[in-house]
Amino acid sequence: MEASITRRSVILKEIDELIQVAPDVQSTTEQVHRLQQEYNSLLDNESVAKPPLLSDPLEFLPPELWKSLMPDDLDELLLLTLVSSRWRHKLLSMPTLWSMIELDPTIPDYLSKAVTCIELSKPLEIDLYIRLSSKTWETIAPLIVTESTRIRSISILDRKCPNLSERLALLAEFGDLPALTYLNLSLADGGGSYGGGELYPINDIRYPPEGLLFSRMPSIQRVQELSFTAPMLKDERFANLRSVKVHQIDMEMVTALNSLSSLIRLQFTDEPFGRNDPADTLSHVQLRKIDVKSFYYYGVSLVRAVSRIGDSLVSLSATANIYGIETLLIDLSRFRVLREVSLNIYRTPDQLTALQDPMNVNIDPISLHLLRLHFYTFHHSDDYGADEDEITTTLKSQVQIYESTFLTLSHVVPFADTVELVGHFMTKPGLQYVCGLKQLRSLRFTPDTPEVNTHYLNVDRLPEHLLRAICLPFVVPTDFLDKISHHSLDNLIISNDSFDSALYIRPRVNLNEFQAIFRYEVPSRQLRSLGVLKIRIYRPLILDLDAFSGLRSISFEAWWRQVSWASDFLEEILLRPNTLPSLEHIGIEGTFMEWDILILMLERRNFVAQAGTSRIETLHFDAHLPYRLLHPLTLLLGGRFAERPSLKEFSIEAIGNRIWDPKISGCYSCVSMFRTCDLAPTAYKHRHQSWNYKGEDSRFGWSYSLPSERVVPDPPLSTHLMEWVREKRKRRLNYVGMSRKAGPEVDRIGRCDLWIIGGQTIGGYSLDGAHFGEETLSGD
Repeated sequence: MEASITRRSVILKEIDELIQVAPDVQSTTEQVHRLQQEYNSLLDNESVAKPPLLSDPLEFLPPELWKSLMPDDLDELLLLTLVSSRWRHKLLSMPTLWSMIELDPTIPDYLSKAVTCIELSKPLEIDLYIRLSSKTWETIAPLIVTESTRIRSISILDRKCPNLSERLALLAEFGDLPALTYLNLSLADGGGSYGGGELYPINDIRYPPEGLLFSRMPSIQRVQELSFTAPMLKDERFANLRSVKVHQIDMEMVTALNSLSSLIRLQFTDEPFGRNDPADTLSHVQLRKIDVKSFYYYGVSLVRAVSRIGDSLVSLSATANIYGIETLLIDLSRFRVLREVSLNIYRTPDQLTALQDPMNVNIDPISLHLLRLHFYTFHHSDDYGADEDEITTTLKSQVQIYESTFLTLSHVVPFADTVELVGHFMTKPGLQYVCGLKQLRSLRFTPDTPEVNTHYLNVDRLPEHLLRAICLPFVVPTDFLDKISHHSLDNLIISNDSFDSALYIRPRVNLNEFQAIFRYEVPSRQLRSLGVLKIRIYRPLILDLDAFSGLRSISFEAWWRQVSWASDFLEEILLRPNTLPSLEHIGIEGTFMEWDILILMLERRNFVAQAGTSRIETLHFDAHLPYRLLHPLTLLLGGRFAERPSLKEFSIEAIGNRIWDPKISGCYSCVSMFRTCDLAPTAYKHRHQSWNYKGEDSRFGWSYSLPSERVVPDPPLSTHLMEWVREKRKRRLNYVGMSRKAGPEVDRIGRCDLWIIGGQTIGGYSLDGAHFGEETLSGD
């Protein structure tokens, strides 16, 4: 074993020497290839000869822990039964692994899998998910209803069974359901929303539908989206309810709720909103408080609703008006065991109330595990007026309300483990609050800017100083990383630009002029505790990587937009493979094109980096990779050399040739990753669904310092590889030129439905069991 490891080290040195001396000579290329194959062979032999580092988990772990180790996906679980005869026997003899039954025709062989799980789960209770039409259900019902005595939950979710009467008829076929504790008939036909910053009604069932026979469900604990009345709750059939939804709280309702000894969660949808006094659903009489652990509220009178809840509250999830947020926060200080607060904050225009000064109020601070504030306050152009004085006045009032909100928070909640600030909030007071927090371990700080439309402002062009005045208070400041240097912070999610995502300016401003405000300054203090960093990145990002020495994972997110600024980070790791020594995971979520830089980075990091530097072991993408990319990336992640096409074939220029080729089908994102889909390049021409990808492409022409222009490679790169890296700007400009020259016959949609399926995390074993259908090895 030691001889093999020594030989691998020698091989790496020989490969490096050959590449440095004569990289382009045919004989050298062949010799390098032979050495790489020998290296892979040695590594394979070591893997076979090396004893496993850990014992079989099913041997030394108690059976009650097995389920937490197993995948949720049934196909993956079935695949594990093929590991060995011992695993097959143990897994098939553990009923808890097979208790979820899915009747979903979109799942291959769903019926045979369902019957298998029904048998393997015996004699335990099962959870049943039905996504079938009434006609299909009739044919398979005899196989399922015989298990009615051990069904713990039923969810009928499919739209092919749209009528409530059909769903009730389906449920009736089960007869008695003595073990049923949870029922979901998808009763709601609409959901709450925050359009324009205001609340809209939720449509659900507020009475027991005829045919819903609770007498057959003596153990029922929760009926999803069914609103109960006080007389219903007095019925002994509902004595075991643990979760209840109501639309009114009066003396009779309080009495009924407190009679439920098992009640844990109360959902109060305070409607309708169209009355002069929406709070009429809350009795003004002083009532006994309701004892619940979890309270969900949707309405416009949260402060009064919270006043009805007992002091044992642990979790609050609610809608809250920003103009009454201070009073609410002060009231929350009485809940001494409160651990989670999640508020969707809306606003109603012209409802400014007198602000409370928390310094003059007796407040007992509370400590939260989770504080989540999502601001749906939606500031629009028409909020600001049409002249500079009106804009200035509006901005002053906004500053007042946000400063008051976060000042009150600092007094009520000075301790929090996890904080999420999302949406339309001013960043300066938000950042001041976060920086004053104690024991902060996880932070999400992703603000959105106001929507600015010059049409509504009745001007042809908004002066730059007014544009800055309106938008910059909602942008993450450039010195954010320096201010956020918490010793305890381990997880950070931030956005370095939400500016042009909300701008609807005619004529468009030149956002290139605003680049400087999105570049984070180099922090003066080390962020050694930070282990996970996720950045929503729309613009060039310059970071001092040495300030993040403890980073284990970094992800770049741009949704459907260009995430190629991530390649600047990859380029710096390529040049300095020993930086960020603990880094093991990289996420790239968006349209990415510079695959050559990613491959080079892995080759440097996973083979050239010195001992003690972690190998990049996993990558995450928001779509499944084709074989053309998955094959080399999987081998490199596993520490093996990959036989791959030239770097030129993975470059942005190669992708440009594909994108602007009208003979290649596919959406913009699929073609960018060497995939194909059914969308023809002219499918969305002259339609509102078409995407301004040329505007996205122009970003590659922006002028800013690339890592190869400011970073010295360590260890050194070969001459031809260094030249390839330095020509990245040239390749980008060539791509921009292709985009500008492309004719109108090529017009691709941004993303197809394949990207809705979900992402893919790949590692050194991702080729095992992978299936590519009819995809060719070239990925075309």
